[in-house]
Amino acid sequence: MNKKEARKILHETLGNFIDKGHEYLFACPSCNHHKRKFSINLDKNVFKCWVCDYRGRNIRRVIRRFGSYLQLQKWDSISGRADLERFADLFNEDKLERGNQKVQLPEEFISLTCENPPATGRYAMKYLDSRGVTKTDILKWKIGFCFEGEFRNRIIIPSFDEDGDCSYFIARSYTGDSYKYKNPRASKDIVFNDLFIDWNKDLILVEGVFDALVAG
Repeated sequence: MNKKEARKILHETLGNFIDKGHEYLFACPSCNHHKRKFSINLDKNVFKCWVCDYRGRNIRRVIRRFGSYLQLQKWDSISGRADLERFADLFNEDKLERGNQKVQLPEEFISLTCENPPATGRYAMKYLDSRGVTKTDILKWKIGFCFEGEFRNRIIIPSFDEDGDCSYFIARSYTGDSYKYKNPRASKDIVFNDLFIDWNKDLILVEGVFDALVAG
């Protein structure tokens, strides 16, 4: 990306800024705070307001929401926008209308990402091993389990939206329950783990979450 052109477009869209070298600070277009607390990092392609917490992982969304169509065209011309992003844009525009879905993990959720998982997680770990899920996979996907409660004896695989909030989770029995999966009472109309998707790269579509664990 041509940073000089990117800064010019951002200036046209958001106004004057403070150049901090690794980031640029603007007045937040979302909360309109009087201080320049809206940070944009071109290298990481992220933005965040340190006042209202408006944030995201694609600066284009800021240009699309607060800039003109001409500014958006200029941004696309310098960023090499891929066709897959068009799908992401359509999804996120629809999500803005619906409101972001936030889901709480079960109160009984126990993480398996620690170096020494609790003894109650022995059978959960054994099941994950039988499915070819490694310790690295567990760390990457933030996998845990429930030993009791509504989702007792189930592997819990959370999904995170683009802002890092939990948007859904998969609960899979590891003890042979007749109902293998038990889903939370929430909409399935999400992109699972949107936080970790790079829309500029090829995507692999799989049938289930455990296929995604092994393929990813």
